[in-house]
Amino acid sequence: MVYELERTWEQLWPVSRDYSNWCQGQENRVAGLQAKTWDVLNKKQEQKPLDHGIIVWWTFFVVLFYVLAPLPTLIARRHAENSGSSSTAAYEFAIFITMGFVVSSFALPIVLARSPESAPVIKWGACYLTLAGNVVVYATLLGFFMTFDAEDTDYSMW
Repeated sequence: MVYELERTWEQLWPVSRDYSNWCQGQENRVAGLQAKTWDVLNKKQEQKPLDHGIIVWWTFFVVLFYVLAPLPTLIARRHAENSGSSSTAAYEFAIFITMGFVVSSFALPIVLARSPESAPVIKWGACYLTLAGNVVVYATLLGFFMTFDAEDTDYSMW
């Protein structure tokens, strides 16, 4: 009776022998892949020296423009409060200097990405990210000046 059950099982599942052979082949393939993977991981990778190691920080110089841009306007505003007039030549000149800083902070990454033509100092991706950061920083500064420059007329009734 046991013989009949085994025979019936073999008749129902003739693939069982092929499956065991297939499993054995897969184990060999996995072992081979593992060995190749370890060989690749254990090989000493050639460490190329970074010839542009310090150059990637060139775009960080726009932070200098972020710090310097609001200073002329703040100084001129303080001077205008002491003189009593709302618009003076010093205030207009301060706005001109501030716009020079703003334009310079947008121009610096573009110039760095374009020159020299054969091997630019920074990549265009870094240029675009710096320009996007410029927009965010200067929008924040503009919001700051617009918020704190507004008259407190809404609260004068209290």
